[in-house]
Amino acid sequence: EAVLLEIEELTKGLQCSVEGSGCLGACSQAPSALVVRKYGREALHTRVDNVEKSMAVVHEATGHMPSVEDPALRQRLAAARQMRARQQARKESKWNLAMAGMSEQIESAGSGQHTIELQFELAQLCGSAGQWEQALELLDRVEAVVGRHPMVVTAKGKWLSKLGRSEELGALLVDVENSTGARHIVSELKKSLKDAASVMPSGDEQPQLRHIEGYALWTLA
Repeated sequence: EAVLLEIEELTKGLQCSVEGSGCLGACSQAPSALVVRKYGREALHTRVDNVEKSMAVVHEATGHMPSVEDPALRQRLAAARQMRARQQARKESKWNLAMAGMSEQIESAGSGQHTIELQFELAQLCGSAGQWEQALELLDRVEAVVGRHPMVVTAKGKWLSKLGRSEELGALLVDVENSTGARHIVSELKKSLKDAASVMPSGDEQPQLRHIEGYALWTLA
């Protein structure tokens, strides 16, 4: 997705169409891009992992080497590179690395759809890293703009469940049942409510055990 976004930015104003594709047969050399020119001529670019290689793809497709001197373009490309880094960090379950710089990016993005998407992404990362309270705070901000969006509601239910906050989760379930009645959301919230009942409450002497996604949990007998 990040490579696609980067190439889209570089081809703006040029006679070139950019679209996602299925497997190109080069998974071990991903990310890859296939240039299809007139008369069916094709050129496969592999390991497109920096802006220079994305520029080479555009040059191959259009015969024009794009310039990255425009400040607005450079900012958009920087955002695409940050997305690329986050995607790689998520694959490796390196949650702190994936979250690095996101708060600043959200602040600089101002308002609008992109900001909401970044806030939701950061909420998901916080949740995966065991920072469930922060995830819920971010989801509240997103919800204030988009309302009871299914993805927001189910994520909220998941993190409330992790914290064992059954009362809040139950209230959320009732509200969703009364307002939307969407079966798949109600089903997910009921599952989260059931999971919340098994969470041991935390205390000063025994803090709550938090499982970080992608990390093994070891206990000594």
